[in-house]
Amino acid sequence: MTNEQVIHFGELGVPEACRECIVRDIMMVDGVEYDEAMKVFEKIAKTNREDMPLAALPFYTGVFVSVTAGYVSIPLVFHRGIVEWFNEKYVTAEMPPVEDLETWLEVGSV
Repeated sequence: MTNEQVIHFGELGVPEACRECIVRDIMMVDGVEYDEAMKVFEKIAKTNREDMPLAALPFYTGVFVSVTAGYVSIPLVFHRGIVEWFNEKYVTAEMPPVEDLETWLEVGSV
């Protein structure tokens, strides 16, 4: 492809064209052939991905915490024993009469 075509597709966000723009820039700046510029580009790409797991750690931590909180909230809403314990330790609200807590659905609606 011509330089104009590569730049055009690069501006459109085509990943292969963006890579080709970088490789051609390396060729021009370093004064090397295409094969050598590809080696330099691969080294740059490898260095760019080195800390990717560390950068993604907040994302994975957030997903783990939210999924765990979702599963923990189920017994905190529907299990009578856990609801009574949590209310006694943290909430201290007045509990409804026992006849209003006969099923797990009634516990969850209170």
